[in-house]
Amino acid sequence: MIDVLDTVCHLVAYCAHEWGVQTRHFSRWARKVRLSDRALCQAVEEMIRGLIDADLGGSIVKKRIGLAG
Repeated sequence: MIDVLDTVCHLVAYCAHEWGVQTRHFSRWARKVRLSDRALCQAVEEMIRGLIDADLGGSIVKKRIGLAG
């Protein structure tokens, strides 16, 4: 199951860049704080498993990602 999630997550990350789903502001911020696509994928995998920090309603959830440093 993890391999499938990993593949799906990388596909989503690739498509997010290609389709422009990630905003320019977010992409710049992610580069500035050195947030890797892998770390973002791990967060998505955790969210798929139901590990979220808060459900803000309206299909919006909060997930914290630890950054190196």
